[in-house]
Amino acid sequence: MMDLLQTHFDIAFAAPDGIKKLRELNLTLAMHGKLVPQDPSDTPASQLLR
Repeated sequence: MMDLLQTHFDIAFAAPDGIKKLRELNLTLAMHGKLVPQDPSDTPASQLLR
């Protein structure tokens, strides 16, 4: 997904509401743990929420 965004960043940036859509995409990727490599030794979020 990040490769696709990097390849077409200029198009997304220039599109109507492009910045808003990029922010939404960034938030979605963050919520799904797709922005950085995940560390399997990290405590699961379900345990942190308890």
